[in-house]
Amino acid sequence: MNAYDTDQTSSIPGSKGRVPSLDRGAQFRPPAIKRKRQFDPFERLEQEMADHLREQEAVLQQLRQLYVFSDVSSVSEFLFEHRCVISPLLEAVSRLKEYFGESTIWKLNAPIDDSGMRTLYAAAQWTGDVNEVRHALGRFDDAWWIAISGGAAGHLTFTYELV
Repeated sequence: MNAYDTDQTSSIPGSKGRVPSLDRGAQFRPPAIKRKRQFDPFERLEQEMADHLREQEAVLQQLRQLYVFSDVSSVSEFLFEHRCVISPLLEAVSRLKEYFGESTIWKLNAPIDDSGMRTLYAAAQWTGDVNEVRHALGRFDDAWWIAISGGAAGHLTFTYELV
């Protein structure tokens, strides 16, 4: 026996007063729900990473205009891993020109030492007297570098090479 009368009516809006008969194989289907696009946390992260890489590349290009990279891949990798040295390198340019002269060429080198550690060296390519470059380096250190060198966390050394 069917518990429902096949001629039942409904007061549900939009049902046109009829309830589908269960014995006729009719099935209730809820109305389609429009789903909002689900939040994907990785999509935003990927965008931020791409933006960061573009910014990093722009900074590397700026540094390559100011310094000579002895080995582009090695120095670029070091700068990517030790971002704390980027700001001091950029800030140092005017001071380096002041103490070493406008025409001094600065070379960046990031060699790996015997213990496997790396330090970035910014070396003045010096063609003059060794005493002059030592004096210039001492003035640079005393007037500016010692006060701000903590920001580079020991990863950056200013020095000279006699050429």
